[in-house]
Amino acid sequence: KGLERDAEYAVSKFDLKATAAEFLALWKKNFADLVAIEGSIQLLEGFDELYTSARRWGWKVGVASSSDGAGLRMKLRNGVVAHSEAV
Repeated sequence: KGLERDAEYAVSKFDLKATAAEFLALWKKNFADLVAIEGSIQLLEGFDELYTSARRWGWKVGVASSSDGAGLRMKLRNGVVAHSEAV
């Protein structure tokens, strides 16, 4: 997996005083804390225009993510819903 491989690399490259598993757990916790803040995830420029155009054409819009359901809902709420005028 990518994150596990990156954690191993970071620990060895920067001589961190943690195991790769400890580093990964802390990284995930810090990331979760950051994205849990309302409005903390910025939209990419042009999202509203793209979303509006897709819906106008009758296209269904979906989201794919490696996050679990609860994590994805939180990211959508604190990103798309917090910043979009089209959703």
